[in-house]
Amino acid sequence: MEVECLFYKSAPFLHPFPQKIKSKYPAFDHRPTHRPDVLRENMIVLGPTGSGKSFLTCAFGTAAVRNGFTVRYHRTSRLLHTLTQVRADGSLTSVLRSLARVNLLILDDWMRDAITIQNAQDILEVLDDRFGHTATLIASQVPIADWHRRIPDPTLADAILDRLVHTAHRIELKGESQRKLRAKRTMPNA
Repeated sequence: MEVECLFYKSAPFLHPFPQKIKSKYPAFDHRPTHRPDVLRENMIVLGPTGSGKSFLTCAFGTAAVRNGFTVRYHRTSRLLHTLTQVRADGSLTSVLRSLARVNLLILDDWMRDAITIQNAQDILEVLDDRFGHTATLIASQVPIADWHRRIPDPTLADAILDRLVHTAHRIELKGESQRKLRAKRTMPNA
């Protein structure tokens, strides 16, 4: 079981999940399940900075772990950096195989930073290996409509978005930054 979640310590407090989420996404129910097909559909969580995307995706990851699934969390920029490094040392195939096997791959801060053609090729390799077998959960403050133009090669952009967007459940968060609201509560003069 692998979980490297920035907010992993706070995510368990979002438990049990609200009935609306549990009925739509059964993998995130707090009771153990033995349904291997539960985590095969992608999910995209969108929202402005501070809206709770990372918290929610980590809570989903925590619930998946509680249900016996394997989970990996990566900030997208760090994963792409890692893939560049392992390509240089010859262990790319092993890392791609590992990413393909994990039941739920969480990619946070998706499309926040500029990517190269090589990054896009790496993303496509990861998504292609996972498509139809395992779930990928994306958290992004960048609207889906802007993703295509952020990928430097239109053919790669089409392929990536085809594997990710068309079959994904979407959750759109709204509201003021939770960090800002928390600061107002703890620092009255902020």
